[in-house]
Amino acid sequence: MHSQKNKKKKRNILNQKGQAAATDALIFLSIVAIVFVLILGYSMNYGLSIMDSTKKLYNTNYHYAALKAFMSASYGRDGNDPMTASEPITDSVATMIKEDYGAALDTTTTDQKISLQTKKAMFGILDELFLPLPQRSYLLLITHEANPTTGGTVLTPLIVLVRGVNENGINKDFICNPTENSQIEAFLASHSLDLQIVEGQFIFYRNVLRPEIKTEGGQIFLASWVSLYNEGNEEKGKISEADLLTNLGCSPQPFSP
Repeated sequence: MHSQKNKKKKRNILNQKGQAAATDALIFLSIVAIVFVLILGYSMNYGLSIMDSTKKLYNTNYHYAALKAFMSASYGRDGNDPMTASEPITDSVATMIKEDYGAALDTTTTDQKISLQTKKAMFGILDELFLPLPQRSYLLLITHEANPTTGGTVLTPLIVLVRGVNENGINKDFICNPTENSQIEAFLASHSLDLQIVEGQFIFYRNVLRPEIKTEGGQIFLASWVSLYNEGNEEKGKISEADLLTNLGCSPQPFSP
């Protein structure tokens, strides 16, 4: 009897130890699984953040390069692509803009300051620069001093060009004629999470054929975003491209690509 009681007691002790060991193993495995999931989640999030940062850096660098290329690019004086013209007469687009502006001293509206040929050349350059980014819309804004003769420092729109992407993924270009920057600022603010924007100075010259050459301040902005052209499909809180085109008084470009 005493021997059987000892054996039973030993079995109970062994069973308890076995259950304790199994419980410890399960707890250890649970801890390992949790740590593994945490490490895996951290690794994935870290990789995604690195990819997102790299993409944003690439886009920013691309836009800076595009703006520099736009400022120095040459195009046909008649607004035609010099690569297809038989006897092209080319000049930098920036020079063509400044010459048009300087020649329009007595005009007051934006659309009268810059010639149609120059606008066509601008779109020609921009279309080439944005070929690698077909699903992004862009806005090019060039501002100038509103009242340079009175010492005014407020910069108002001189040239506003927009490329939208319609519901079929087709790019369409627009020439806009806003009187102030507020509508543009509101649109860009609503797309701030995806917005890529670069800017620089754009100096105008007056009286270039006279001794008293004067300079007028200006800026150039190039912005792009993932297109949200479709009306009714824009994300909550974002201004649609259709509303932007209406607010800025835009009209389709009057020339073929």
